[in-house]
Amino acid sequence: WILKRSSGEVVEWKAGVRNGEQHDSPLLSDQDLQILHTRLGQVEQLFGWPPDMEWAEQGGIFSVLQARPITSGQSVLQSDDRGWYLTLRPKLPQLRHLAERVSKTLIPELEHLGHQWATQKIEKLDDSSLADCMEDRHASLNAWREIYKKDFIPLAHGVRYLGAYYNDAIQPRDPYEFMLLLKGQNFLASRRNAALEHLAQQVQNLPLLKRILKESAMSVSDKSSGHWEALKQHIMDIQGGPEFLKNFEQFLSTFMDTAYNGERLLNRPDSLFNLLCQVGTLAIQKPPQNKHHQETTVMALQQRLMDAVGKPRQEEAGEVIAIGQLSWRLRDDDNILLGRLESQFLRALQLGANRLREAGRLTGRNPGEKAATLIGQLLRDSHHNPIHFDEDKPEPVPQNWETNEKPRQLIGQPASPGLAEGRACVVNGIEEFRNFQQGDILVCESIQPTMSHLVLLASAVVEQRGGMLIHGAIIARELGIPCVNGIAHATRLISNGDQLMVDGHLGMVTVGATDFELERLALTQEP
Repeated sequence: WILKRSSGEVVEWKAGVRNGEQHDSPLLSDQDLQILHTRLGQVEQLFGWPPDMEWAEQGGIFSVLQARPITSGQSVLQSDDRGWYLTLRPKLPQLRHLAERVSKTLIPELEHLGHQWATQKIEKLDDSSLADCMEDRHASLNAWREIYKKDFIPLAHGVRYLGAYYNDAIQPRDPYEFMLLLKGQNFLASRRNAALEHLAQQVQNLPLLKRILKESAMSVSDKSSGHWEALKQHIMDIQGGPEFLKNFEQFLSTFMDTAYNGERLLNRPDSLFNLLCQVGTLAIQKPPQNKHHQETTVMALQQRLMDAVGKPRQEEAGEVIAIGQLSWRLRDDDNILLGRLESQFLRALQLGANRLREAGRLTGRNPGEKAATLIGQLLRDSHHNPIHFDEDKPEPVPQNWETNEKPRQLIGQPASPGLAEGRACVVNGIEEFRNFQQGDILVCESIQPTMSHLVLLASAVVEQRGGMLIHGAIIARELGIPCVNGIAHATRLISNGDQLMVDGHLGMVTVGATDFELERLALTQEP
């Protein structure tokens, strides 16, 4: 049907084919069409955009299943890739090709390049050579970002393909049962978290060291290398300090040579101090993992799938499992390895900026990635006028934004089941890593693999980005904590310190004290 938007009048109708036969009578009556036209108008009025709406009808009752904005023909921000993401539905032959290319060619190349850049002594380069090095790294980083979009992101859909394949064959009561097939993968992030827990246990056994780290974490942030050097000397002078410092610096070089929001984690060891003082307590409290039981469960589910598909398709099923497990493992590794390239590019950029600052040719804030070309010009041309970088301006407030409005409930996607109540900690950059406390609810745009170690302390996760298989949802399900994602403007609507109740079953976040708590407080205040 084509209906007139203003009135719902039928403009055109074509007979459909049902059960292989063409029917000349319409499936929907004029009354049905008017109901749907009214629903479309109501949804558009509610959300403020023309909807692409899915619906169902039974016994004359129409139910709206979901509605999303129509994006075709609209001007979309260049940075908004949601429409492109929705087009990604790679089939098994394409996933097979991507798995081969990514695992055997791209990941080894990415690892080699990151190591090569990290070991290059760029501090000895003259200014012109440093400019060349920085610009070459920037160009290579951007090329790898394109490869990431072209190859790594589509391969990540191997997990989705495995889920659909498993559910079609088994039809389990829990649609996420297939994720048990993915347990026990050897992630870079898992190795990082294990090393972090080992360091944290050292801190728990050294009360004086723990006090020093706590005091440093609570003090005003000092990003200078001089502050860290002074703190290292202090740690060296206490019992057990030298061994901890050796292990900590090894941890930094192995796992923290990466970037988050345009800043090198390697330059911010202070972002880990608070975490180290708390993760050790968690490591002591949590029960040891039963690896044998985990392996037995995986084998049982694999056999269940093989039995369900039958002997003719068992080879195919094995391949689907293997590709799903590979894409699951690489979902973190590729981000961390790409983050290492960004970190090493930032190393060159910061070195160039520091030289210019020392020469009095650069003032203001530290330049970001967008200033790479300008920094290169200044390094090559000693007669170039000095440059001043103003402080970053806050992001523009969206149109129709009610700045004084404080929501009571926010609705998103139920990405990981469970209920949790706690204090909100909004994380937009490395600085907020230092403020995160055990039991806080992590609120962010999206959890990146380079900061997923924070989730070890979180009681729940709230994200702006949506999806059942994005990092935040996956990690939350692994840790057994609730996660609600797909909440637009979550980092603006929620403030640090807000009391939150996160319902991972319904996809709901309550801001402020719960109704029960409000009633209890009201009763205590009655005369």
